Amino acid sequence: MIFDESISSPDARLVYERRRSELARVIHDANQLVIEVFNVLKTQPNKEPQHNHVAVLLLTRHAMEMVDGVGVLVEKGCAEPCKNLLRSALEAALGVLYIIEGDSARRNLAYQLAQGAPHPTRAICG
Repeated sequence: MIFDESISSPDARLVYERRRSELARVIHDANQLVIEVFNVLKTQPNKEPQHNHVAVLLLTRHAMEMVDGVGVLVEKGCAEPCKNLLRSALEAALGVLYIIEGDSARRNLAYQLAQGAPHPTRAICG
């Protein structure tokens, strides 16, 4: 992490701030693409009576939120706290890949059970 007070040259400080801003923009734009795909996918009708997509949507949303936080921290020059958010985003992405790899119905239910997530139809049925 570079501390602002360690940059003595005004020109170097300007370059540093510009690079931070550019990198934050790249992170934001990449995350925005994922958000757009997510919004399209979550509106698609479920072809099966089960709710096999719930865990994937929850994990994807979590990853998007973590990456958004990374963008904010990068823009402010806070590199160290990004590690935790990046790890959390990676774990969510790996979880999605694991669930969609095969036996998705069972893996989705296992995720919901482990997280204590209510079954989607309970909210409807009471």
